[in-house]
Amino acid sequence: MDSKLVSVIIPAYNTEAYLPLCMETVLGQTWRELEILLVDDGSGAECAALCDEYAARDPRVRVIHKKNGGAAAARNTALDVMRGDYVTFVDSDDFAFPDMVEYLLALAEREQADIVSAEGIYTRDRCILPVEQPPEQIRTQTGREALVRVDAWKSQIWPKIYRREVFESVRFPEGMIYEDDAITAQLLYDCRKIVLSNRKCYYYYLSDNSVMRAPFSKKRFDMLRVYELREEFYREKKEPELLEMNELYWYIQIYRLRCDMKLARWPEREKYLPMLEEMEQKLSHVPQSRYFTPSRRIKKLVLQYFPHFAGAYYRRKDLKRLES
Repeated sequence: MDSKLVSVIIPAYNTEAYLPLCMETVLGQTWRELEILLVDDGSGAECAALCDEYAARDPRVRVIHKKNGGAAAARNTALDVMRGDYVTFVDSDDFAFPDMVEYLLALAEREQADIVSAEGIYTRDRCILPVEQPPEQIRTQTGREALVRVDAWKSQIWPKIYRREVFESVRFPEGMIYEDDAITAQLLYDCRKIVLSNRKCYYYYLSDNSVMRAPFSKKRFDMLRVYELREEFYREKKEPELLEMNELYWYIQIYRLRCDMKLARWPEREKYLPMLEEMEQKLSHVPQSRYFTPSRRIKKLVLQYFPHFAGAYYRRKDLKRLES
């Protein structure tokens, strides 16, 4: 495999308690040709100084100090200056398997893929634990094929590697959560080949502030903005099939939000119900869609009328992530 430079983008905001383990696993990657872009996103003095220490210790580390703007803005800043042939992302409270970059890069080069996606492990432990790898399974598809079943696409930007050209005209929307989901359509649409591997390469740390564990808040409605952005993109590309699929996932999401608000006994629930009802009316034709299968009808009914069963299902699903 020819020597390829891989840019590793790491946003950091007051994560001095987590950054050492993250950087230890990135600096220790078996693939040595790295450009590590450590973006200090307006942190306090301790975290900013720690970032500078890593740059002084290893010439592959470049620190970018900027005003606080969130993870999306930090990643965009790094994307604007990256020099790598490929790019991968690591969050500063997460950490990586030692051969993550080498494994993803080798697959990308061998398969001539635009994106390679592997698996991550959800953990509450701040240490590297031994992991039993499953027998390797590799699947390939085009970006458009992935978008038809976008609900099955793991939209997190980790653990993945991208050819730099994939991000040539794509940037993360700033000021919202679910920014990974928000760029999925733009990232995948023009990809000629995507490789999906079941290899585990990344530890995602579940802190008390993580999206998966945080209490319900109005930021959860950012997911509706994701579907609006996809709708705009598919209309621009004149893709009626993808528009129809997007409306289906959008429609189900409305009921997921209703369910979660009710289960959380969110005090602002009544304030947001009219907005959801208006959106539901806009999508009232979805139940007539050819893609609204019996299983999806059942899912919608359970979310609507049996929220406690739905809540138990999603809790069990989250626990399974931790056990896998």
